Amino acid sequence: MRKKNTRQPVITAIAFLFLGANLLSCGPVPASISTKTPPDVPADTLVPEATLTKTASSPTETPAPTSTTVPASTTSPVRVDRNLVYASPLQENVFERRLDIYSPHKAGDWPVVVFMHGGIGSKENLVVPSHELAERGLVVFTINWPPGGLKAAYQENGRKARETYEVLTCAVRFARSAAPKYGGDPSEVAVVGFSMGADYGSWFALAGEQLRSEWDTFSNSRGGPPPQIECVERDVSGAADAFIGIGGIYTYANNLRDNYFEIWKLFSPFAQVGKNQGMPLRFLHGKSDDFGADLPAQLNDLLVAAGHDSELIIFDGGHEVPVEIIVELVSGLVGG
Repeated sequence: MRKKNTRQPVITAIAFLFLGANLLSCGPVPASISTKTPPDVPADTLVPEATLTKTASSPTETPAPTSTTVPASTTSPVRVDRNLVYASPLQENVFERRLDIYSPHKAGDWPVVVFMHGGIGSKENLVVPSHELAERGLVVFTINWPPGGLKAAYQENGRKARETYEVLTCAVRFARSAAPKYGGDPSEVAVVGFSMGADYGSWFALAGEQLRSEWDTFSNSRGGPPPQIECVERDVSGAADAFIGIGGIYTYANNLRDNYFEIWKLFSPFAQVGKNQGMPLRFLHGKSDDFGADLPAQLNDLLVAAGHDSELIIFDGGHEVPVEIIVELVSGLVGG
């Protein structure tokens, strides 16, 4: 792991990744992507996706049928490769997963990011921030992944939770394998998640690849779930080297602890405290975010007490992605 960046980042905000509200078009970049919090959230569900300043059509589990490439040009210095398959289903009712790659036109040894949308969003919602990050010197793998509520997590012995873990592992493997083709440094990959993507990303990053064997042990004792996903790339590490979460809650799975303790151990970031202590974690939260900063503080405080390289950073803004801060952090954590 490279030397960590300990400077307080410059605070300038645009919009990023958890419950998953973002933009569809490739038009001019707005100053920020604002969201509003739903007023009441049932205890056994995750907060639904926030509403954007521009609305997108409802996301679907069915991926786009073909892959395309948008080459860099004089007006856009970013190359975009869309709808590349990175994970294939092994079971019924499991979907193929695809991602988009945003890479700088200039040759370089750029830091690599796996970018997670929020709760009911999709990679199509993240066109603008992904493009912004690539323009600033990151290779960005913006993924479709299968978020869901807590009921989906504990049903069928946690089948959906296992699928999500396997999908995210496949995304990191694909990014690490493909990075050199796009000028990225494959040695270290940062996972960046917004809103619900921050929640699930923190769990995945802390758990590391050893969680696969824990799922196998659990599954063998319960009669399932079996492996749900097969990775397109298999011969490289699927573990994150750094994690950055924006606007997350992180306590989302704690309702499982009393009645579904074994699944909670496999699914909650709080259950992963103490694992992978050499991996840096940064939790970003807008000063005016409706999801109060006390939520990420709970997890961050436990991580710090357990010896993790973890930090909570409050920036001026709301439930949004501060692109400049992300670039500075990623460059310091995995690119410097």
